[in-house]
Amino acid sequence: MSFIQLHDYRQNTACLGLMVGLIWGGTHVVLGNFFRAAIIVGIAAIAYLVVSWLVRRERPSVRHRDALDAVGPDDLIIYWRPGCIYCDRLMFALRNVSDDLVWVDVSEDREAAAYVSSLNDGNVLVPTVVTPAGDVLAPDASAIRSRLRVA
Repeated sequence: MSFIQLHDYRQNTACLGLMVGLIWGGTHVVLGNFFRAAIIVGIAAIAYLVVSWLVRRERPSVRHRDALDAVGPDDLIIYWRPGCIYCDRLMFALRNVSDDLVWVDVSEDREAAAYVSSLNDGNVLVPTVVTPAGDVLAPDASAIRSRLRVA
């Protein structure tokens, strides 16, 4: 099981647990036991938040300087930030081509944030996809896949 598959499995398990907790809690509301419903929904929500936090912490990321040194001519560098829904979507969509991508977390690397800011008119916009030549690509999964196949 690859890292991304494990990430998806944990994320889906957390969502399923939250849904079960909400449904189970809802049945107790219908039965009139509001206190038990509140406890069940609260536990499910806390479990969801903890699992989501653990999944996000395990994302692979390298420093900006290391990414520039390690990237090959056919690879791409993607600058991302935890909690960014667009970054989550892109990471999920590109889970099968993860060997050709280098992920850099701008929230933990000031040099990366400054670099992304210089590319985007002073704004730290994520996800930002950069080729080894320094060209900025649209963060579109299909465009990235076609770029990696052509290269």
